[in-house]
Amino acid sequence: MYKIINEDNSLVTEHASSFLYGLLDDDEKEFIFLFKNEIDKLTEKEGLGKITVSVTYDSDIIEKVFRIKNTRKMNFEEREKIIDKIRKHMREFCRINNLVKFYNFVYIIYD
Repeated sequence: MYKIINEDNSLVTEHASSFLYGLLDDDEKEFIFLFKNEIDKLTEKEGLGKITVSVTYDSDIIEKVFRIKNTRKMNFEEREKIIDKIRKHMREFCRINNLVKFYNFVYIIYD
């Protein structure tokens, strides 16, 4: 798993990260930025940290991890409730915007 996008939406320039980013087609890149920007709006509203994006390639499967930075103390139940709310919103966001095909192998985690 290699981080490809920093919290400020800049691309990671290390060789492996930039190489993996280069393997993504334009539609996949656009999806990642749309998805990240939408999650950033939600996490800001919830008082959570910014998002980084990591990817890994396994043959023709691209796994995408959207990692929410841990910026506030909360118990497990509260954290899971917020993450479930974000996941539900993002599934609906993908459905409404015809992005469902990109939602496969997307993971939203709170770190």
